[in-house]
Amino acid sequence: MREVPAIMAAVQPEFLPPDPHAEAPPAPQPAARPVFLPPSAALPAPTQGQNNRAVAALIFGSGSLGLLVFSAGLLFFLTLPGSIAGWVLGHRAKGMETGRDQADVAVVIAIVGVVLSVIAAAVWIVLVATGEYSTTTEVDHGNDGGLRFDVIRLVLPGS
Repeated sequence: MREVPAIMAAVQPEFLPPDPHAEAPPAPQPAARPVFLPPSAALPAPTQGQNNRAVAALIFGSGSLGLLVFSAGLLFFLTLPGSIAGWVLGHRAKGMETGRDQADVAVVIAIVGVVLSVIAAAVWIVLVATGEYSTTTEVDHGNDGGLRFDVIRLVLPGS
């Protein structure tokens, strides 16, 4: 029998209720953890190759269009060739087995980029050729009908 601390009076065993688990055998233990094996699968299906021309066409087309928007059309001399390159690459990528959808999207984006680049080129060339830009900070609303492009003076400070 084990010792009881002196502050507690020991209770006689005949007054305690019987222990239901005293005589029970120990619970059976599993022999080992179950091992779950993956089903035997065949080799993975071959993945389709990536159409690098379609990806390049998307990069050229969307990059040129983004540059055109962020430069307010002033960098048309960079975006026009980039959009044309995207258009050509996208058209060539349509003939390949994979990436036709990417190539279609790239061609559409590149065509939009070419059209907007040509419009931006025409607008900027006309504005610079006619002198419709301001080199001062004064606002002159003479007989110009209220249409004045003061943005050009920010872009062309030396003029």
